[in-house]
Amino acid sequence: MSEQEVLNPETLPPDAQEIIRTKKIRARKRLSRWLVLLRVLSQFDSVTDDAYSKAVSKLISSGVLIFICFFFLVFGLGITEGSLIIVAIGVPVTLFGIVRAIVYGIKASRLNKNDLSNDFRETLLPLLEILSEDIPSKGKILLDLNFDDGTDKVYKTSEKKLPPGRFKKLIEKKFNIHCCSASVPLVNDTVLQLDIEKEFASYDRHYTNPRGKTKHKRKWKLLTVVTAAVVPAGEDFMINDEKVSDLAVKEKIKLREKKGEKVCRLTRKFKFKSPDGSVPEGCVPSEAVIEMYMKLCSTLNAAT
Repeated sequence: MSEQEVLNPETLPPDAQEIIRTKKIRARKRLSRWLVLLRVLSQFDSVTDDAYSKAVSKLISSGVLIFICFFFLVFGLGITEGSLIIVAIGVPVTLFGIVRAIVYGIKASRLNKNDLSNDFRETLLPLLEILSEDIPSKGKILLDLNFDDGTDKVYKTSEKKLPPGRFKKLIEKKFNIHCCSASVPLVNDTVLQLDIEKEFASYDRHYTNPRGKTKHKRKWKLLTVVTAAVVPAGEDFMINDEKVSDLAVKEKIKLREKKGEKVCRLTRKFKFKSPDGSVPEGCVPSEAVIEMYMKLCSTLNAAT
C-alpha cells in the first residue's frame, strides 16, 4: 500500500474512520479486536505524523525562499536602478515560493485535522501487547479513549496573568484532557485499571528587546498524571494493608473500597518540556506503567 493510500482515511475500516472523524471511542471488545484496530490506527497516525513534519518543513523553506527573493528584489533593483534582469529572475522565483507555501500550507492543515494524540500508540498499544498472554482470549477490555489535541480551546480550564517579573507581561493558560480510561481483565480474575490525564500549560511572555520593540514568546509544559489500579475480583488474592502502608511512604498509593471490593491505586506524575517552544509530545512509556502494576501486585497475598 502506497503512502498516499495509507494517508487516506477512507481506505481504513469503518470503526477506524469514525475514530479519525470524532477523535473518540468508548467500547468493550476482545483483545484481538482491539489490537487489530489500534495497530491500523498506529500505522495511519505514524505516516500522518511523518507527512505533516515534511509538509511543515517545506512550508518553512518556502517562507525562507520568499524572504530571500524579496530581499534580492528590493536591494537588487536599488543597486541596478531597476534592472529588468533582476525582475525577470526575482519575480518568478518569488511567485514559485508563494505557490509552494500555499500548497504545503493546505497540505499541512489537512494532515493536522487527521492527527491523533500519540499516547495510544506509545503507551496503550505496547501495554496491551505486553499483557496479551495474561488476558483471557474471551475477556473483554473496556477502553474509553480521547485522541484529540489537548491544547484545543474546548479543553482550556483557566487563563490568568502572573506576576511579570522580568517580563512586560506574563499570561498562563491551562488545558486539561482525560485521554484514557481502561479496564483490563486478567486470567486470574484480577482486573487492571488505567487512567491517563494530561495538563498542558502555556506561558506567553511579552518583553521589550534592546531596540525598544515588544516581543512575544510562548513556552509549553506538559504534566501527565497516570493512575494504575488493581482490583483482585477473585477469591484467590487479597490486598495486604500492611504492604500498602509500607509503599505509601515513598509512593502516592491509596487503598479504597468500591462496591464491596478493595481497589489499590497508584498515581505518578510525568513532566515534559519542549526545548524549541513547541507543544511537548512526550508520552509515558509502557514500561513505566508495567512497573507501576508490578508494585501494585506486590501488595497482593494469596488468600488462605
